[in-house]
Amino acid sequence: MAEIKVIWGPTGKAGYADRLVWKFNGLRTNGEYARWHLAFWFDSRRFSTKALPSHPGDEEKAEKLAALPVTTPPLTGRVTPMLRAKLKPEHIAEATRLALEFQRRHGQ
Repeated sequence: MAEIKVIWGPTGKAGYADRLVWKFNGLRTNGEYARWHLAFWFDSRRFSTKALPSHPGDEEKAEKLAALPVTTPPLTGRVTPMLRAKLKPEHIAEATRLALEFQRRHGQ
């Protein structure tokens, strides 16, 4: 179970032939800076999350961000539902449209 202090995003989006991917950043309750990709797979219409490796400078960034006041309680649980909850209805609509187009092309 992940314990996350705050999540920012989506901060970017990439489209591929078989999925749509959104980028997120966050801060864990232990002070670590975190990065994730949330993917929506067109064939299964399911979401999955991939934790990304740290980048140089993440420790310094985490220290600065940890000093910011956060008014919401920490998030506990699985990361995929946390990230999915940050998507706007427009994101879900686009992903659904692309999944339907993918399934029509592939006879599913």
